[in-house]
Amino acid sequence: MHSHPSQSARRMGHPEFHLPWIVAIGLALCAGPLVAQRPSYHPSNPAQQFAVAGTVVNAVSGDPVRGASVTLAAQQDDSVPQATARTDDEGRFALTPVGPGKYQLAAARRGYSTSLYEQHGNFSSAVVTGPGQDTGHIVFRLPPQAVLRGVVTADGGDPVEGAEVFLFSKPAVEAPGERTYLREHTIADDTGAYEFADLPPGDYLVAVIARPWYALHPVPGQSRADTELDVAYPVTYYDSTADEASALPLRLTPGSRIDANLSLHAVPALHFAVPGAGNVIAALEQSIFGLKEFGVSSNVTRNDDGEVEFYGVAPGHYQLSAGTPAKVLEIDATGNNPVDLSTGTSAVTIAGEVDTAPGVLFTQPAVVELKLADPAEVQPPLVTAVQQGKFSFDTVAAGHWLLTMEDGYGYSMQVGSIETNGRKQAGGQLTVRGQAMQVVVTATQGAHTIEGFALREGKGAAGVMVVLAPHDLKNYPALARRDQADSDGSFSLANVLAGDYTVVAVSDAWEMDWARPETIVRYLPGGTTVTVSGAAGVISLKQAVNVQPRY
Repeated sequence: MHSHPSQSARRMGHPEFHLPWIVAIGLALCAGPLVAQRPSYHPSNPAQQFAVAGTVVNAVSGDPVRGASVTLAAQQDDSVPQATARTDDEGRFALTPVGPGKYQLAAARRGYSTSLYEQHGNFSSAVVTGPGQDTGHIVFRLPPQAVLRGVVTADGGDPVEGAEVFLFSKPAVEAPGERTYLREHTIADDTGAYEFADLPPGDYLVAVIARPWYALHPVPGQSRADTELDVAYPVTYYDSTADEASALPLRLTPGSRIDANLSLHAVPALHFAVPGAGNVIAALEQSIFGLKEFGVSSNVTRNDDGEVEFYGVAPGHYQLSAGTPAKVLEIDATGNNPVDLSTGTSAVTIAGEVDTAPGVLFTQPAVVELKLADPAEVQPPLVTAVQQGKFSFDTVAAGHWLLTMEDGYGYSMQVGSIETNGRKQAGGQLTVRGQAMQVVVTATQGAHTIEGFALREGKGAAGVMVVLAPHDLKNYPALARRDQADSDGSFSLANVLAGDYTVVAVSDAWEMDWARPETIVRYLPGGTTVTVSGAAGVISLKQAVNVQPRY
């Protein structure tokens, strides 16, 4: 079952999708839909009944977990639970009778992370019932809850009450569609303490935004005789560094309790003027791990000459948007020198809608990304969500951009054309000039689906990673697909574009850097080749994919 956190992260957290039947029993799942639709499972004899039974154990110690809630829901209709049970003193559960089909199996217990069966990040395995399927001896490994907590202090060790603490989830591997996103946000209490609980295993980054409570920023035009209190805190990353590149990742394992204390250091605040800003809104935004949604424009004044002055600003790298017409420029704020808007790039608003061909699968919320076409440019890409078929970007600098898309499951979509002012141009190239734009993006997907079975010694291997690797993975990484095998070993790789591929199945590989050609190449000789061409449809592999151990 495939899922992917592709949605643009926003200041208040990464968008979440919940399975209604899990929400009904109070089980909050991680960001991203955990199930991508798969073809229906059609049993030969629907009248037969089967049991789903087994044991819930602590994923770390292997000890049985008593009193855990276990819930089963049909994969094709997960709005209502099919059956529920609670584990006994030995961790055992039994859900019966159950008809043949594919089901989602979830477990929850206080002190543990709510999980689906064989969950690895945003992947999990369905339980397949039917003739010849052993679903009576399931071992459900439930990970103990992981907690990240800490105390934010200032110079001298005083607590920083009200500090904004941001938790970012870092991808385990560098792969297509994977990006660091904002997972949670909290406020430090009066002792400076913060806590993020019920976290799944993974790598995390922490950033803190705060203001010294004692800071006094002289308003422009007033005396600046007292500069000792004219201070600010730079954005601070764990482990207490103001350099984003030096931010230290934190790895959480099941049941871990990690203390991540941060110390903030006040520095002299900056005051700088922006002549010629006009009457439009002038704003400063600071990028944190690629997200330009951390505004610092509250300390700003404007005079009758159209000059804007920012004050109380910490040194750092910012994007400034101001002027009429609007200009955008990147600035490294290190002193109080005026900013020359004429060196900026004209910026406009781009509003658009997505048009897809009839029958094209288009799961929302999808993501549209703009990045400068010149690879020498280092500006982070602009990312926004598609809601009800529409999207918009604010203050896009003039220049040549490349527009790309992903659907709600993180699958890359092909941008067939972009229409502006009634003129349609093939591909995803977009030229932005000094005026607002309305665009229509025509997007298509590979409607091919590859189905098959991953077997180990002739039996289905639940939980193994299945990778569809294009033969030229180095140049076409976006063509790669992943899935996780269900309890019978079945898998389904959706939205596959035409091309030549090899399907490989690898056990214990969820932290493997699978998207690197030099990593996956060692498994290709043991995989199954497939050529995708012709009309869209379902391709069923004639031979099973042999499960390989991780090397």
